[in-house]
Amino acid sequence: MSFCKESNKLVATANFLAWKKRSDLLLKENEILDHVKGSITVPAKEQTQALSKYNKDETRAQRVLIESIKDSLIPYVSKLETSKEIYDKLVELFSVSIARKVISLCNELYKMKISKEGIAPYFIKISEMRDQLQELGEVISDKEMTIVVLNALRKQWGNFKDDVGSKEKAFAAMAKRRGKFGKFGPQRKGDRDMSKV
Repeated sequence: MSFCKESNKLVATANFLAWKKRSDLLLKENEILDHVKGSITVPAKEQTQALSKYNKDETRAQRVLIESIKDSLIPYVSKLETSKEIYDKLVELFSVSIARKVISLCNELYKMKISKEGIAPYFIKISEMRDQLQELGEVISDKEMTIVVLNALRKQWGNFKDDVGSKEKAFAAMAKRRGKFGKFGPQRKGDRDMSKV
């Protein structure tokens, strides 16, 4: 019996988070997640029935983990004794890689400028980078993306950046416009009264 489809196996950093979630669910479903998390203790030798169940569950947990990774990763965990050691080693291997990738992508995102090709390719690229970061577990808020875009603008946009970058100024300007023009904006001669529509 195979626990894992070939397409769901841990291959590299790119699919680590998906693998981890799938593995945790599979281990939980088989009631052996406690072995991997280290929250179960080995029964005493006198408790033969409990010890036998523990050993079977431990073997199943190890099997789930080994079958859920590509063969190229097995040498990293082949000498480890418990499912917890195997799991921890895999998490250690890929967490460091993920952290490096997140730092690299964030640096690239924050340093990127709008090129001569224009704004459309820039937005496509930063959207792709945002998606990559989200796949790695790093969520970039809309506010952060606004800051990224403002920082990417060239120097001739300096005044615009200052105005947009300051929330207080934006809200003050909006409040001023509402006070000056009323609830529905400026009224010109001949415009319909939008409050009665």
